[in-house]
Amino acid sequence: MALGLGLVPAGAGPAGAVPAEAAPDGPGAPAAGAPTERTVLLVTGDRVIVRDMPEHRGTPADGRQTVTVVPREGSTGSFVTERRADGDVSVIPSSALPFLGDELDPSLFDVSALVREGATDRVPVEIEGRAPGVVDGTVTAQSAPEFGAALAEAAAGAAPDGAGVRPGRLFGTVESLRLDTSARDAAAAPSPEGATHPLELRAVDAAGAPYGTRFSVVNLDDSGKYTDFVAVPDGGTTIDVPAGHYEIAGYFPAYRSGVLTEVRFVVRDIAVTGAGTVTLDARTATAEVGTTTPHPAEAVSNGMTYIPQEDSGDTVFSYGWISKEAAPLRLCPAEASPVGNRRIVLEEHDRSPQDARRPYTYDLSFTLEGRIGEDQHRVVRRRDLAALDRGYYADVPRRTGQARIVSHPFPAGGFALYQYFAAPERRTEYVLGKPDLTYWDTVTATPDGRAVTRLAPATYRAGSTVRTDLLRGPPAPGFAEPTLKDSPFPCGACRQDDSLQLRVDQLLDSDGHQYLDLNSPGKTTSRLTVLSPDGAPLADTKHPYATVEAPAEPGTYRLVYDQTRTGEWFRQASVSRTEWTVTSGHSATRTVPSTYQCADGTAERCSALPLLTARARLDTLIDATMPVGPARMDLAFGHAPSARGGAIRGAKAEVSFDGGTTWRTARLSRQADGRYTARWFNPRSAQGKDVTLRLRARDAAGGTLPRTVTAAYTVSSGSGGG
Repeated sequence: MALGLGLVPAGAGPAGAVPAEAAPDGPGAPAAGAPTERTVLLVTGDRVIVRDMPEHRGTPADGRQTVTVVPREGSTGSFVTERRADGDVSVIPSSALPFLGDELDPSLFDVSALVREGATDRVPVEIEGRAPGVVDGTVTAQSAPEFGAALAEAAAGAAPDGAGVRPGRLFGTVESLRLDTSARDAAAAPSPEGATHPLELRAVDAAGAPYGTRFSVVNLDDSGKYTDFVAVPDGGTTIDVPAGHYEIAGYFPAYRSGVLTEVRFVVRDIAVTGAGTVTLDARTATAEVGTTTPHPAEAVSNGMTYIPQEDSGDTVFSYGWISKEAAPLRLCPAEASPVGNRRIVLEEHDRSPQDARRPYTYDLSFTLEGRIGEDQHRVVRRRDLAALDRGYYADVPRRTGQARIVSHPFPAGGFALYQYFAAPERRTEYVLGKPDLTYWDTVTATPDGRAVTRLAPATYRAGSTVRTDLLRGPPAPGFAEPTLKDSPFPCGACRQDDSLQLRVDQLLDSDGHQYLDLNSPGKTTSRLTVLSPDGAPLADTKHPYATVEAPAEPGTYRLVYDQTRTGEWFRQASVSRTEWTVTSGHSATRTVPSTYQCADGTAERCSALPLLTARARLDTLIDATMPVGPARMDLAFGHAPSARGGAIRGAKAEVSFDGGTTWRTARLSRQADGRYTARWFNPRSAQGKDVTLRLRARDAAGGTLPRTVTAAYTVSSGSGGG
């Protein structure tokens, strides 16, 4: 599912950003300031992709973290999300709620702390007792699913009627389990200054029984006096707070036989003048959220985010619920807060019936502000929607996932769950077309969410139709264009004084979407060689990036980039070789935008190298095959982003049906400067075979580009184009 939850939007950062786990520090590492990405492991086996995001269109991202959750196999897929005032984020599986604050310390689910600890495949823990999956104070990627399954069973077994209270210790043996890190101190409960009053918090479920869960508590007069997420184990706890006006909120998920049956959300406003008690009663959540769409659709997943504002108008935190199962969501009707403001974002992902002629989906996001009414049903009209005509190309049938985050004009987005479907597929995705909604899409080709394509943030006009093809081939190395105009962009090919900075994006599809194939070590191997004008090697590295010192005198440099891919989630574009020649000399002037980051991390005295680029768009079917018969490809030759290159003076395209032993030249028709249409014939003898593609180009300045892509497409049987 795709949910916008938290304080900031998430999605595509500047193209060319290399996830930090793949980029060691030192010479040739990615430029400082680029958005980074970490995948961390929860003790339950769920993974969380954490991304530092830049500012976009005035939203307060400015370096804060956004998260996408990848539930483990067998997970209920429901989570509570918390973003604190300092920007740190927690992602708490619902199975942990009954034990949170008692046996399970909240630090276990502080993903910002897990990032600081580098907990990518192992989580260091302190434990009193014994627990499945915990060995020698560590939970590993292999043992975490065992812990997660045992925790889910304990939560369900302790509350067979759906309540959240359990007897005894967790697993009968655990007294306490917490993250082994000093960062846990940052999540300690606030210590108010001055006079305080004891406030008893109680939680009651839909059956009237005590319920173990977690509340958010905020002083709306001044959040600095008290703001916290408070565990309410066994349905009750007591905290000390200063006098003032407070808003208290909590989620009440209910399960039966381990399956989520409903989620209730309750919010209460109270004035604290002395000792008191406040009860959040799930029975007061009677307003069921629902939507009617223009075409029949099944709600697949849903969620919400609660965002309080103190009296000054400042956003305090966000408190969300996300679930891959669309169980009924019920809100408690409530009047607007007499102090401050309250926002709630409701989201759902709907899917067409299985017998629909063409698949379609709905991603809908609505905002409540102030009062929560009794009627929470909404009717969506066709004229309110934009239609996204999406083609998900796949040369191997696979389980593809999409995470779509909706960014609102106020702080409200930053979390997502992947919604999976079978690719290849072409479908229509309906979204609300509003100028104040921005959509951030991430698509993964692997179950763990780390082989991804991120689209640039987009706003859609109601009534419009927008076509996008993803991973249309042949994918090949190149230099991606910036996707956020006002954000830092690590230059792909630049010269600053006498330093050359090269950052080859490993794969771009035919429309320039960047694909990061970083699922596991060894799946994609790279080698970048840089030769000086006299043939001396300036760099020879196993990374797709390098920063090297070059002679000041003008000369012609030769660059060679080899790439091999061995992942099982693709078949084609398995091997490629790209070579460039380019003339360059000392650069003391800036020819790139001020947002570019060159060798020293700034754009000062930086000029873009006019390396030739090639983008090919094969006329294949959505499964990346072509039938026997006439074949076609659109070609566009140009130069690296922001480079001032010479006009294209020559181009050539060739295909090989025997792995490169022999070649056939395609007939090129020039369409415009640097743009061509290539035509050839796929012989019947090539049925079932992969075809190798070779492209060549040169420009008026003497720059050249030869590129070879092995297995660019496959010849199938049949006739006609795709």
